[in-house]
Amino acid sequence: MRLFAIFLLCFGVTKATPIDSKLGDFSKSKNPKALPVGWRIKEGKKADIKVWEQEEQSGFILPTDLKLTRTINFQPLTEKESKAGGEWTTFLGFDSLKSPGKAQLTLSDDQNKIVASILTTPSKSGRLWAEISPEKTAQLFGKKLTLQLAISGGGVLSQGVHLCRINSKPGKHLFGRSNGGLGPDKLNAGSLGFSAMTEHAQTILPVMEVRKRLAADKAGLKPGDRIIEVNRQPLPINDLKPGWDWFHHSHEATLGRAVLAAASPQRREDMRNIVELGVLRKGKLERLHLKVPRAMNFSNLDPGKDKTADVLHQDLIAYLVKNQRPDGSWSRDPIRTTFSALALMATRDTQHTKRIKKAVDYLLNRYPEAEKFGNLGFWHSAYAGILYSEYYLASGDDRVLGRMQDIRDWALTGTHTSKWGMPALGHGIGGLPYGQKALIAPLAHLIVFEALAKRCGMKSKIWEELTPYIEHSWSDPKSKNGHGAMGYNASYKDLGEFWSRSGLCAIACELRGERPDMRDALTKIMHERHPWIRNSHAYGEPGGALGLLALNLTNQDAYRDVIKQYAWWFALAWEPGYGLRFSTPHMGAPYMGEDDLVSATYALVLAAPNKTLHLTGAKDRKWMDVSALTTPVSPVRIKRSRDGLVSMEGTSPGNPVHYTVDGSEPTKESLKFQKPFPFDSGKISALVIDKVGNSGPINSKTFGPAPAKWKIIAASGHSDPAEAIRRASRSIDGDRNKCWLTDMGEGTRGYPHHLVIDFGEARTIKGVKIHFADQKRTPSKWSLKGSQSTDQSPLLLGEKSATSWEPEQTLKLDKEVKLRYLRFEAVNDGEPDKKSLFVREIEIL
Repeated sequence: MRLFAIFLLCFGVTKATPIDSKLGDFSKSKNPKALPVGWRIKEGKKADIKVWEQEEQSGFILPTDLKLTRTINFQPLTEKESKAGGEWTTFLGFDSLKSPGKAQLTLSDDQNKIVASILTTPSKSGRLWAEISPEKTAQLFGKKLTLQLAISGGGVLSQGVHLCRINSKPGKHLFGRSNGGLGPDKLNAGSLGFSAMTEHAQTILPVMEVRKRLAADKAGLKPGDRIIEVNRQPLPINDLKPGWDWFHHSHEATLGRAVLAAASPQRREDMRNIVELGVLRKGKLERLHLKVPRAMNFSNLDPGKDKTADVLHQDLIAYLVKNQRPDGSWSRDPIRTTFSALALMATRDTQHTKRIKKAVDYLLNRYPEAEKFGNLGFWHSAYAGILYSEYYLASGDDRVLGRMQDIRDWALTGTHTSKWGMPALGHGIGGLPYGQKALIAPLAHLIVFEALAKRCGMKSKIWEELTPYIEHSWSDPKSKNGHGAMGYNASYKDLGEFWSRSGLCAIACELRGERPDMRDALTKIMHERHPWIRNSHAYGEPGGALGLLALNLTNQDAYRDVIKQYAWWFALAWEPGYGLRFSTPHMGAPYMGEDDLVSATYALVLAAPNKTLHLTGAKDRKWMDVSALTTPVSPVRIKRSRDGLVSMEGTSPGNPVHYTVDGSEPTKESLKFQKPFPFDSGKISALVIDKVGNSGPINSKTFGPAPAKWKIIAASGHSDPAEAIRRASRSIDGDRNKCWLTDMGEGTRGYPHHLVIDFGEARTIKGVKIHFADQKRTPSKWSLKGSQSTDQSPLLLGEKSATSWEPEQTLKLDKEVKLRYLRFEAVNDGEPDKKSLFVREIEIL
């Protein structure tokens, strides 16, 4: 959404900030004679107007006695702008170079009354501004206005005309759509001590916040100030689109490069470490000197070789230490917790061992079951799995191994048939988005986790099952029009939002030692198109950092080349003594985190060349000793395998578990769980008690007969009968983490659904309990039928309808029945769009 109506009426595109009078040879222009776009000649000849170009600058030579006019519609405020508060002021600007003649630029309203005027003089060069008051601006909204430019006394060299309207109270209430929009967005100048509101195609940068006692505050910068110059050069036309123009000429890059240049030994001594900002106040230009708190003289941004980068890295680690919460998390978020813990782990400093384990315990306790990761579960669970894997490789603490396997198995329950016929994943187990086309990004995170987990001894399954989808989504450079990047999916193999998904897939290839052709093609296009670093779909950060980690792991020459080119970003974002300040990326997602996110991710990136994690190139193991650290008490997880073996552990594993099987409450005198034991049916109660006597809550679980001999012999839920049976078998495996979820992908039929259980022998049952997993995928009615043999017609045993959703539904039979085969049938009356069934476990009574 364009919140500031900016009419950029350019004679030429200003691609570089410096303006000088060296015209170059305009005769070499592709269009040596042209009329500025949108303008018409009122007096004079078109043939006398000429284009000039030099290096990255261009503009027009306007002859004497020329008059140009242009009509514009001064857009009314949007609803959002109208509610923003503050006052709107309009600024008319004109770019001129030293010229023999004069130019007069006027803006007239719909009654031909002049509301603003600029007159240039032959000796002046730069950008001149005229301010239109808030009262007058309010009268112009929705009107047709006329611009007139008159040249006299000789020719004039010009680069453009600008018309901007600015709110007196810039802030997040005016921000546009952060995910792929063109602003307004937050621009944070950490080293200069202020934040501003940046917008595409703007030539004024309004200040939002000035932080106390920092450079901007000391220099007198104020919220609401309008920055128009940096180091006496007019701000270029701001470009918020990802790409080379953003990299070179955005306001963020302009400020960042000015901070870098401030440390140059070529600067005058009195201007050393000074950034001069020109601000408009009440129509007048005032210049402020902001002193950068330390010289940003980065060399290669490798803390082991670059002293300035080392100080930055120390600041980031200190930020993480300071901001870890008492529960062990960072911001109570699995992504920021993972990055922060990995960054501390990458230091290999023993003083952080306790903090790292505390973070791992937080994730273990918060997500005892993989499904707890929620609707975006494949993203969050993959991050937790990456941390668990690195933690195990560093410490050998096997408490995390079971959770890693749970994540893998849970992810596989969420595969569905894609539009192209191969299995695919969505954001979580609930289906495939985008018309069954799915997307690669969550899967890309999962295959990085699995590649690390494979080094921990876990069997790889996700890569094997989903490789066809990965290959189908990749733009193989050997194919027609292939460019090497990883696509969003097979229907959108773009070169705009490719950065993080390409990097993650390259990491997985490298860690697995497979597909070097894919790895090299992915990193090659990333190197070539690095200005798209912050444009990963809905994932500008941490996507940017993930891509850099990929380059570090797979192609260190490319990594070194790319990261040093972003010294300007580090120089601007870094607030010494604090950490990195967040600026909204192109594909921004502030809900992912702000300062806490970038400080964590780039603490990890800066440590990457040291190869201290497997994610960054390490090979060694068990270098971190956690044996003396305590584990917090927590609730107990009680599980039983298909063959009837019961296991127990705390949601934060590590403390002893005491249990009873006779219905009594457990105490420290009760049996202590040592190893899995057989248990056919009944109630188990358990609690955790640590070494000093602290205990967790009592948890109880009642089991029916163990399904050791059971098997599924028929089922619905997939077009392939064998796959349908494989999926349905998860409902009798004793593992609530692996559920029977019918296929929701391409070509699925939906209800009615069924399965047939063969108990392996005739047995007496009193009823059946069904554990449903999701209200949206629970049938409106289900029934049971049974028989003694496959030759016998099954008899109806009973039906169950739920008036409200119940996760556990029990159908008790009128009398005991002896049977070998049980058929479960589910229908969904009245909701034709509901097609899938989601069952955790089936038990018999």
